[in-house]
Amino acid sequence: MEQKRNMIRIEREPVILTSKPKLVKVLTTLFSTDADRGLFKALCARIEACVRAKYHDLFEELMARNLLRPTRRGFSRCFTVRHAELSVVISRFYLFLQIMTKSNFKVLKKKEWKIATSSKYVLRLDVKLNKDRLDDKLLKKYPRVTEAGDEQLFENRCLIYRRGIGCDTAQGYYMLAKVEEIQKSFWKMILRLCIGEEENFMHEEPKPDDRFMEMERIHVGDVRIKHFFQKVELQEPTFSQVIVIYSFASNAISRTRDDPRGIHIKQFKDVPMADLELVLPEKKSPRLSWSEWIKLIFSGVTGVVLLSNNFFFSSKRHSSFVPLAFTILAAFVGYCFKVYFTFHINVLEYHRLISKSIYDKQSDSHLGTLLHLCTNVTNQETMETIVGYFVLLVLGTATKQEFALHCNYLMEREFQERCEFEYDDALDKLRAFELLDEVTQ
Repeated sequence: MEQKRNMIRIEREPVILTSKPKLVKVLTTLFSTDADRGLFKALCARIEACVRAKYHDLFEELMARNLLRPTRRGFSRCFTVRHAELSVVISRFYLFLQIMTKSNFKVLKKKEWKIATSSKYVLRLDVKLNKDRLDDKLLKKYPRVTEAGDEQLFENRCLIYRRGIGCDTAQGYYMLAKVEEIQKSFWKMILRLCIGEEENFMHEEPKPDDRFMEMERIHVGDVRIKHFFQKVELQEPTFSQVIVIYSFASNAISRTRDDPRGIHIKQFKDVPMADLELVLPEKKSPRLSWSEWIKLIFSGVTGVVLLSNNFFFSSKRHSSFVPLAFTILAAFVGYCFKVYFTFHINVLEYHRLISKSIYDKQSDSHLGTLLHLCTNVTNQETMETIVGYFVLLVLGTATKQEFALHCNYLMEREFQERCEFEYDDALDKLRAFELLDEVTQ
């Protein structure tokens, strides 16, 4: 993931977001005769049955009773970890991470987090993770986790998996946000004059690469001044699915809970990248940022200095000081009130977005997420095999490069999906199901 001005370059993902029934239906209509359509539908059903049989034992192991244990409050945590069962649960949780990989979920890296949250979309507050309430020991036991990137996001206190790319739009006037952006531009101009131009790694010139696709960001800061009093439409790329895995620290757990070391899983859908902080499991209470405190202190000191100077000079010249003093005082009190009022408006919007993320964005949690992942694996494997077989059926004979190119072209032409088709996995499954004849030259 890279950023250039208001464009985000995102690497194309191997996930197929089209539903399996739609994929089978569209490909079936491409056959000319009813007999061929019937044979292709039967083959698709056979492929799905083979994939389900292949992963049946794996899913049974994942859904074992020792791995999913209900508590007094239902499935309040997905995995129950006791000292005697720790090694068993670790191996099964490692199995769960394999399922995540098979479902084409990727671990969100630190650089990707910085790029995603480098701008403000609807959420205007800086939200921080409360690391003291989360455990960092349990997640360090898994080697796949520590290999996710050079720098670990949140120091292994929680894992964020993402899959699929979409787009979200929002409409409104955003008057306070527009005023705030104008003030930010003014402060940035002052800082540039004082300390010079600052290099920003976010705006590096990316190299052209067909594996990437570009998504446009339209935020309040991109709105022109002539549209200040007009309703604007914002746009932000989204992660189609986000899964958060975390475990509470033992000192942050209430004594009424059954197991302080339970591993929690939550799944969200269509999360805007710039508002990704909403999925954090434990957040610090919103407070005025250091920049806002500096603005308040700077405004207060400036107001006192101006009032003192005007009082000193006006007393010498015997001029009217009261109206000017009240004007200056009203201006600075109004500005301070605006900063504080804007903060409280942002806090209310933050709580509204939190509620929306819980009721609208959160799709499954705990046991539901496991069942959803199992279904995802079978659907992805089935669709990859069906697409690969269809392409080879049309081409007859093809090299790996031709096979990959035509698979990507088919997905883009028939389903409007620009994905990086996993042709190696598709060929392996076709070979395992005896649907592929290889010719050596």
